[in-house]
Amino acid sequence: MHLNAAISKMAQTEVCNVRGYLAGYTCVSRSAGRRHAKRFGAGAETQRQTLLDIVQERFPAIAHLAKQQADTFEDPEMLRRLIVKISIVKTPKEAEQYLLNPGSLENRH
Repeated sequence: MHLNAAISKMAQTEVCNVRGYLAGYTCVSRSAGRRHAKRFGAGAETQRQTLLDIVQERFPAIAHLAKQQADTFEDPEMLRRLIVKISIVKTPKEAEQYLLNPGSLENRH
């Protein structure tokens, strides 16, 4: 019975880890009497790099601007919306406008 409880606990931890990774949440576990928190999913740094990669591929002429601006972005939700917009705009001018004014993405769906 003790072995089954241990296996069940391990399975619950793995489910938490997978769900956390998929949702980008933090999973907290206890091991050896210590509490550990792990951040899963795409953090701001990963999202900034994704933004830079997209700009470099689509609009290399404004890649330098994207780098300067991306270093100032911290909000993962705003970065996500910016990545979507930069991915679908048609011109470098449109991309530049979003990079210079990411606040224009607020409350848009």
